[in-house]
Amino acid sequence: MKRILAGIVLFGLASTPISAQTLVRLEVESDSWLGATPFDVAAEVTKQLRAANIDLTNAPDAPLVHVSYVEKAMEPSKPGMPQATDISFRLNVRLEGASHTEAIGVRAKTENEGTESPTADELRLRAIQELIANERLGLVGYRVGALLGNSASFRELFVREPASQPRWSLYQLLLERLTWSSDDDDLFELSLAAVRRMSDRGPQYVTDRAERFLKRNLSILQDSAPNPMKAPLVAIDELAEYGNRSSSQVLNDLMVNPHLAAPAYSALQRIEARANGIVP
Repeated sequence: MKRILAGIVLFGLASTPISAQTLVRLEVESDSWLGATPFDVAAEVTKQLRAANIDLTNAPDAPLVHVSYVEKAMEPSKPGMPQATDISFRLNVRLEGASHTEAIGVRAKTENEGTESPTADELRLRAIQELIANERLGLVGYRVGALLGNSASFRELFVREPASQPRWSLYQLLLERLTWSSDDDDLFELSLAAVRRMSDRGPQYVTDRAERFLKRNLSILQDSAPNPMKAPLVAIDELAEYGNRSSSQVLNDLMVNPHLAAPAYSALQRIEARANGIVP
């Protein structure tokens, strides 16, 4: 039975004013081979979003968070056992004409823990509990917040994301979605340094990320004082080491900031020398 919940109304807020909230629209599509599911998908996702300081609105211009929750029958683990349930949870954020997806799959254990064989409904409840306990489900609100450019969400993901998850996509997402400020300089420094260590992606990948970071935040960096300002220096140093003449314009533009002028000029000299075959 498939159910679709759309345009969910606002819930009351405990202590944070609505003006301080990031707002999204939420649509939930739910389907189960056993009929109506006992799992309130909309309530769980709403809870995770609100933990990341994101609330719900019906405004048509708000970013759309679409959730697909599907319970499918699994083949019995052995003859005489009931069918267990396979859960597919898929969260899709539609933002600025692009889609970003987080998918979680759960298959709960089917072993009999008592003297009586579990029923199909009991096995489904096991799968639901496995999903609720999944670390990635507990971070979906922060994942949405990161896509919306929320620095607090990035900090939560850096601390709490499972170690088994590859970090390169998070580093790249931060450079693409968050606007630089001295308060978040440490996050950018960490991300740029991590990108530099990705030797398998090659120097052009490092150069592209450093140049994009500087261009995206150019107007801010041109006026900022160094308190702190480590990430821009890391990006400039990466261009000095790997960049080519295509990076010259952004380095020239940065020279209006007296705190960045010397390293930017040094990087320009290094790039020019490399282009002329004087240094590697």
